[in-house]
Amino acid sequence: MSSPRSGSNHGSQPPSLSSSAFASSSAFHRYLIQPLSPKGWTSSSAGASERASQRLRRMGAPPGATPDKLQVTTDKTLCDTGAPVPVNAIDDYCPIDDDDDDGGSRKKENKRDAKAATDALSEAYARGRWLLGLLVLQSTSSVVLDKYQELLKDHIVVTLFLTMLVGAGGNCGNQSAIQVIRGLATGSLNTTWPCFLRTFRQQIAVGSLLGVALGVGGYARVSLSGGSTTDAAAISAALAVIVVSSAAAGTVLPFAFARAGVDPANSGTSIQVLMDVAGVTITCGICRAVFAYVAQTHHLAESITSAATAMGAGA
Repeated sequence: MSSPRSGSNHGSQPPSLSSSAFASSSAFHRYLIQPLSPKGWTSSSAGASERASQRLRRMGAPPGATPDKLQVTTDKTLCDTGAPVPVNAIDDYCPIDDDDDDGGSRKKENKRDAKAATDALSEAYARGRWLLGLLVLQSTSSVVLDKYQELLKDHIVVTLFLTMLVGAGGNCGNQSAIQVIRGLATGSLNTTWPCFLRTFRQQIAVGSLLGVALGVGGYARVSLSGGSTTDAAAISAALAVIVVSSAAAGTVLPFAFARAGVDPANSGTSIQVLMDVAGVTITCGICRAVFAYVAQTHHLAESITSAATAMGAGA
């Protein structure tokens, strides 16, 4: 097919936009705005725009298309912007947005910057309130440590492994919380009571298995560091209880937050702080109980031995 003529084009068939003569947008635009009368006209005139629009419609363009609203794409399926070519688009041409110029781009960029600044302030305020509350909650662990000063002074092994214990609790609880949060986000879990019970039982079973495994590992770790059998038993028992408790708490918190209308994602940070405080309390309580039981047993054994020795001497 021949290239567009510079003269009148009345009665001629509209050319194919996929032909080599129209491989560039400039050739396409020249066809649309070429003179249609001896006097001629320019593309800026009202008549030129109307006649160009008529030609676009004859060539199969979507309603309202004008030459300055089209752009060439080198891909048959994608526009230059990356968007799919509309079904009713004419051959290799895609519509251009009205704001797709320098002025519109600057306006959009300014709007995005303003929105980003506003979003940053809102996010900082929301997260700051939550973090402040967690900070106050976490500070209560100092009260627990103050209560068990004598225990920590007499058994330094508890202090040495305290961070390991509370860290394990936070990690395990966070794993359970992530499982529940993902389920709530994807829709595989909901906040109904049967779903909660089913998930809770599952996580308790997982936490129990992890508690036994990590308890054995904790016993070995304390023993390898030179700790006594009593020290290793106390630390491993505390570790097992902390892991099971953290799995339970990590399951409960996301469900509770979701039912209360709070974002369940906040349970990830909350479980860390909660298990810090709970881990310190559990560790000190279990270690004191184990050490007291062992001391009582030793005292009883010594009493029996003394009594037996006295009876043997009297005989």
